[in-house]
Amino acid sequence: MNTVDTYREFAQFYDLYTTNFKIDLPLYLHYCNEHHNILEVGCGTGRVLNSLAEAGCKVFGVDISDAMLAIAGRKLQEQIGKGTIRLKNFDFSNGPLEEEFDRVLITFYTLNYLIDVDQCQRFIQNIKKSLSNNGLILIDLFYPRSFQNPESNGVWFEKDLVVANQTIKLRDQRTVINNIERRVQEYIAPDWEKQIITERRFYSKKEIQLILERSGFKNIEFTDGYQIDGFHQLNSLETVKSSFVVKAEK
Repeated sequence: MNTVDTYREFAQFYDLYTTNFKIDLPLYLHYCNEHHNILEVGCGTGRVLNSLAEAGCKVFGVDISDAMLAIAGRKLQEQIGKGTIRLKNFDFSNGPLEEEFDRVLITFYTLNYLIDVDQCQRFIQNIKKSLSNNGLILIDLFYPRSFQNPESNGVWFEKDLVVANQTIKLRDQRTVINNIERRVQEYIAPDWEKQIITERRFYSKKEIQLILERSGFKNIEFTDGYQIDGFHQLNSLETVKSSFVVKAEK
């Protein structure tokens, strides 16, 4: 499955799907300020970038989707004009950025779209090369819905989304096999329909810790959900029961 092609199609729905997702923002704002050079990896259409810029931060957003970046460019035009926000199509699977950053945020399950573990390792290693000394990385990772509720595996769920006074029905099915979640989303309006299929890999805390350790990161800590005061070192008996964030230092 080609992630670039998938998200070229998905970009037009991304804002609609994520616009009300704000629970992660306090965590990023806690660790970022106007003195940091900040990078967001997988910036999408600019949801997190906008929040950071409104708080006085300067931030560089990268994504592998030109379609996503085009929408972000239109939405964030004023901040881009002021130099508060920069955008670039860039894939850390292919190498590091020459610029160094104090904070790198891999937001909204971006890393889970790297299905291949070796590619994920290269991705993290290249990001480390773009971190300044003692720089901090924060990675948001998902926990499949069907792990929380096994009976939901392969079941269709429906909800209505309202945009521009038009109701769009979203049908969503998620099936997990061998830690790979296949997600089928159908967007249905009165005069059109669109189906988007994506795949994401579940990475356990132990897997992510090993990837970070192999890349040379230190002081690796985890928190469930987006609890700012919940960061802790991984316990050998600890299991994953929800989405989580991992924090590490160069």
